Amino acid sequence: MKLVTKSVDASRLHVLKELLETNGIPALINGENTARMITPFLMTEPALWVYLDEQLEEARKLIQDPDYEVVNKVDMDEFNSIADSIT
Repeated sequence: MKLVTKSVDASRLHVLKELLETNGIPALINGENTARMITPFLMTEPALWVYLDEQLEEARKLIQDPDYEVVNKVDMDEFNSIADSIT
C-alpha cells in the first residue's frame, strides 16, 4: 500500500476514494477514528492509501485531473470479491 494524501477533512477523502475506485484504483481511508480522539498525542490525520503500489502515480494524476484516463485499471468487483474472501 502507498500513501496518496492526508487531510483533516475526512469527507474530502471519501470523495477522492470514490473517484479512485470508480476509475479502477482500489483505495482505503485510514485514521478516521483516531483523528477524533481528544488526546493530542494520539491524533493522526486521516489518510487515503492505494492498495496497489503500482497505481500510486495514476491515483495522483487522477486526483489532479478527474478526466485523466487510468491505464492500469482493476476490476473493482473482482478485487472486492477477493478481498472479502481473504477477510
